[in-house]
Amino acid sequence: MGRAPADGMRSVGVLGDAMNEAVPIPEVGSTVRGQVVRLFEHSALLDIGSGLKGLQVSWLNKRPKINEMLQIGYELDVVVLEVEQSKQSGTYFFSLGHRQTQTNPWESTAETHPVGSRVKAKVVKLFDGGAFVEFETGFRALVPHSEVSWTETIKPKAHDFLRVGQEIEVIVQLVDKDKRTIQASYREAIENPWVTFLEKFPIGTVTGGRVVSVRKHAVFVMLPNGCIGRLLKREFRPAVISLGDAVSVVVLAYDQEQQRIDLGVRE
Repeated sequence: MGRAPADGMRSVGVLGDAMNEAVPIPEVGSTVRGQVVRLFEHSALLDIGSGLKGLQVSWLNKRPKINEMLQIGYELDVVVLEVEQSKQSGTYFFSLGHRQTQTNPWESTAETHPVGSRVKAKVVKLFDGGAFVEFETGFRALVPHSEVSWTETIKPKAHDFLRVGQEIEVIVQLVDKDKRTIQASYREAIENPWVTFLEKFPIGTVTGGRVVSVRKHAVFVMLPNGCIGRLLKREFRPAVISLGDAVSVVVLAYDQEQQRIDLGVRE
């Protein structure tokens, strides 16, 4: 293919066509135009007239899926990052970067997504430590497991609250442009049920619940809003309550600071 002229190129003899003509070899730091000839999962090969090598394409995603960004036959400008020559054949190979031809968006992350801002995002990955979400601007953020739920405080599992592909809103908590990382909170973007509990369940309210733990001196019941209340031993007969049972309970007392709800069994 034809290759657009680029600054910093020099002519060096390499193993070329049948005429063994000298082929101009781009120097490190120069910009050249290449054509995509092969795609891998996280890189691509470009024909720049004198060799093929891997390509980085994005500032935002450290391991982007190339087939979502490029196609065979695409032409684009790239920067030469490294040049290597085979000792056996004399052929030159190049490490190329496309993102270096673009403005680094991480330099303005604090303005684009300031700490405390509410951002629309899509869940792209769930794992033991939490979830990764992608903003409409292309940035990805970590939502750690501690920021997934208000009611599950001991290492809540993200897959119990979120699903891949789900559209949500998050609150940006931390931006580090040098490490190119963003941390966000899902629970801060939704209603805190402990704050609004008495508005929905005043003292004396009768409601349904599900038994999630049975202990010697208490039974713990999950209420419709996700909060967990306790039935003390004096309020129930252990023999008739089992894990997973649906029960009807009445709200007896509430302590927001301690996140404690005392329940009674509705006879």
